[in-house]
Amino acid sequence: MKYLSTGLLVAFVTIGFPLTSEGFYSYNYGDIEGDTMKFWQITESTFTHDTALYGTPTVIGDSLMFDPSAFALSVTGGPFDFMDGMLDTEITSLPGTYIGAISFAEYGDVSIYGTGTADTKANVANLITVKITEIDGVPTVVPTLQLNTVFSPSDGDWNLADDGQKFGVQWQGVIYADVDAWIVEKGFSGHATKVELTMDNQLGVDSEAGSTAYIRKKETDGIKVTPMEEIPIPEPTVLALLGLGGLVLALIRGKRKS
Repeated sequence: MKYLSTGLLVAFVTIGFPLTSEGFYSYNYGDIEGDTMKFWQITESTFTHDTALYGTPTVIGDSLMFDPSAFALSVTGGPFDFMDGMLDTEITSLPGTYIGAISFAEYGDVSIYGTGTADTKANVANLITVKITEIDGVPTVVPTLQLNTVFSPSDGDWNLADDGQKFGVQWQGVIYADVDAWIVEKGFSGHATKVELTMDNQLGVDSEAGSTAYIRKKETDGIKVTPMEEIPIPEPTVLALLGLGGLVLALIRGKRKS
């Protein structure tokens, strides 16, 4: 599946490929704290519509939850329509924890029907960008991690010629960003304590005379942060006691053998 970037959207407009829904919307929901993570300046924006697509977020555990009830497109007899919703936030780990991984899952359905060709189609795409800006509490510049969501079935792309008529077919998309492994891969040591996250979630539909294309995002499992607990370093007195305990055990074993 091809990811529809902002540049492609500009190209659509430039060559006269009309968008039936145009507008702009941006809203900052502020900060929300979870069990071991804090989400700062949660902001959603869209340059294709003038209403919220993600909706007011909440936090359950360390997952940023939202209800994308307005994230849907339908077109009958054309023209092409496109929906792009951005979500931005900074995530910091609370004392004693690190950001180990970030995952996201979403679900929806798609319908394409009528008489037509491959030009009657629907698709879904989602790109997540993770920028690690702090390791072990120290500001650090790590190369940005970008991942495309993996969709099934049909890789998130459907058209009338290749897939036939579809009525309410369920789809799902999943993504997993192993932040800890990325740090190691890029030659750094330590664990992330602050990251900047951007999610660019998109839908596209097109249809011909006598056909309809429809797709929507129904629900998500939220942006889930998997924390890593800090391994405490024993105090010197604790280390001394552990050493003494080991010495006692060695003496006892020595006496038993004799």
